[in-house]
Amino acid sequence: MKKSILLCIILPAVITIQTPIYGKTIYNLETDSFDNKQRLTKLNDWMKTDYIGNGVTKGRGIPGMWNYAFSKIPVEGKIYVSSKSGSKYIKTVSVNNKIDTAFYDDSESQMLILPPGSSRPDQVIEKSDEYALYTPGGEMTNKVTGINKDGSAELTLEATTGGVFLELTRLLDNNDLPENNSLDTNFTFKGVKSALDISLGLYLNHNTGGGSYSSMPKAYYYATTDTTVDMSNYIAPNKTSLYLKQDNVNILVGDVWDSSLYFKSATDKDGNSLSYNQLTNIKDQVDTSKPGTYQVFYQNGISSEEGSVERILNVNVLPKLTLIVPTSNDFGSYKLGSATPILTWNHNNSIWVENNSNDGWNLTASLSEVTDGLENYIMNSGRLLKDNNLIAHSVSTGKINISDDWSVNKGLYIDYSNAKELRKDKAVLSWSLTPSTKGISE
Repeated sequence: MKKSILLCIILPAVITIQTPIYGKTIYNLETDSFDNKQRLTKLNDWMKTDYIGNGVTKGRGIPGMWNYAFSKIPVEGKIYVSSKSGSKYIKTVSVNNKIDTAFYDDSESQMLILPPGSSRPDQVIEKSDEYALYTPGGEMTNKVTGINKDGSAELTLEATTGGVFLELTRLLDNNDLPENNSLDTNFTFKGVKSALDISLGLYLNHNTGGGSYSSMPKAYYYATTDTTVDMSNYIAPNKTSLYLKQDNVNILVGDVWDSSLYFKSATDKDGNSLSYNQLTNIKDQVDTSKPGTYQVFYQNGISSEEGSVERILNVNVLPKLTLIVPTSNDFGSYKLGSATPILTWNHNNSIWVENNSNDGWNLTASLSEVTDGLENYIMNSGRLLKDNNLIAHSVSTGKINISDDWSVNKGLYIDYSNAKELRKDKAVLSWSLTPSTKGISE
């Protein structure tokens, strides 16, 4: 009898988990030892010095590297700060983060590192690049907050592989005129870090004889210190200003209008003087053919950005001559045979003339739609109106009440002395105000 045996072989699945490695090994020059040998105390001290280079090398040491990082105006432009306390600005900027080859093949290259208590070098730096604010793999980053020297502003700086972010807050008002706005741009940061990307060598003969050495792994080494950084290429006070000669102006209908005549001065955000034609925008819709009040808008800077300045000029276009007369006037009534046959103008119905020009003017009047015969009774300063239609004239500017002193034998009135029968009179007075040929003498 044959028997079959079913063999079940189960092969376990092989699962491999790999953890990606993004950066290099990084050591703290203050606390870490390299390969159980020694702390790199000499290099750590060197990194904390305020050494800014030998005329060729940019930076060196943390203070030098940080100041070199912010030594040029970034392509994103400066942060321009207003004079008001509490104003806040956030911006992503580019920096000079790397200095290639910190040590060269001269007396500074191959910086010798002495073991504690030894007079002979044990290690040597073959080559090093410097990173001021962050390393490319994110092994070292910075997030620090600094205060400027006079305490008027606070600056938070965050530097990672994703970018360098600045957040500035103005703490104190600056009460100077806008064009004199100032800001101390020297900020002191505590605990900033910079790193060296170092290739180390280990002396095989402790620097005796030929001093040969073997290469050792490359790694980052960082140090921490306090430093003051000149941020004047990244941060500046906004000095935008704009001034007009006056806020209100009166002109006459028909005058030539020019908004540039009322511009006084302006400066851009860096404090440079601007001409009228360099202003960002002028909105001018003044129509000198029509009386009215118009506004002219002068703009310096982009309106959506903080620090821009807008000024408004109110332009009053005035008529050269203005006449104000009542819609009606009731002279009253006269009883035949009484002793007062003269009816004077009602002083509650004033007649005004306003002259805004340098010309004189004439005011005349005439009758229409008149009751038959009334033209023989209505008088103008002792004469019949039909024979003397000039009511008033003047060579002065301003507003005058023409009818203020009208009375018997002066101005318009009705004289019924010769009336022989009852009358009920009515008429329409037509007024005409015109410039006179005689101008106003100064």
